[in-house]
Amino acid sequence: MSQASPACFLLQNYLFKSRVVLENLQPDMWLEEHEDTIDEFIHDVMQRVLTVYMDQYLGLQVLLGTPAQATDYLIYFVRKEKAEIDTPNFVHMVQFGSIRGVYLESLLRHMLGIFAPQFMESKKWPESLKNNFSTQLHKFLASLTGSDIWILFIVTCTEVQ
Repeated sequence: MSQASPACFLLQNYLFKSRVVLENLQPDMWLEEHEDTIDEFIHDVMQRVLTVYMDQYLGLQVLLGTPAQATDYLIYFVRKEKAEIDTPNFVHMVQFGSIRGVYLESLLRHMLGIFAPQFMESKKWPESLKNNFSTQLHKFLASLTGSDIWILFIVTCTEVQ
């Protein structure tokens, strides 16, 4: 196990590792290299994304960034830009969650169900920025193909309204 300070140990074990819920994950699967990656994410404000997933051949994987290959289920941590992470501010500086199955469907649900409504309803952003965001969101949606994605989009839009 890496020689981390008590504060870093708390961040690793309570704030990060306790939020990782993966099928077949056992405590002894956490290796020093995984803890070192979490430490790097905690201390390097330029690192924005940490992902954790179970690879069928390599076992537990902890990465800065996103996996290059498709995965059925992953846990993600996203840091606010250049934010320092410590125990008291963790919930304000790090967004975390999970993505299951086809990532485009999951991303679409997150965008339409969480981020877009919050952004569009906010009074803090100028209308020009909101309009630009809306345009880019529509371009993204137009780039998606497959009837399943569009069915999900229609259902999600109906739920949001």
